[in-house]
Amino acid sequence: MTKGAFIGMAKATPETFQFSIHVPETITHVKRLHVERGSVTLYEEFVDKISALKTANKLGAILFQLPTRFTVNDFKNIEQFVDRLPPANGCDCAMEFRHPSWGTEGPWEMFKHYNIAAVTTESPNQENLQFLSDVIVTANHSFIRFHGRNLKGHY
Repeated sequence: MTKGAFIGMAKATPETFQFSIHVPETITHVKRLHVERGSVTLYEEFVDKISALKTANKLGAILFQLPTRFTVNDFKNIEQFVDRLPPANGCDCAMEFRHPSWGTEGPWEMFKHYNIAAVTTESPNQENLQFLSDVIVTANHSFIRFHGRNLKGHY
């Protein structure tokens, strides 16, 4: 989406409406949050695109949904990435890990340090994501995703 699209969204919605914005897959899935692959620069460009929402006080949270094969072994890349971000850009951030290996203590302590919410989901059984239903408090804000229970089709 273009910067103009976000300006239009800010103008077209009620004053108290807020958006939660999904970080582009180019950053999370293609670059996999690797600093050396330019993920921070791409993220800064993304934040600039959505700046109209922030200016209009319509930016609720920024969601990083990581690939299903992104394991706890990729932890070092996450820390390098979040360590180089501008201080939260004045926005609430949340990360959703979809691999069971993240059920360890290390990531959550890092999230607490950076005030990043660990995403809690309500997920269909067939998606094998029930471990994401565990509530883990890591920030002064929270993020819950309702994937739904639709058994016909995907979500």
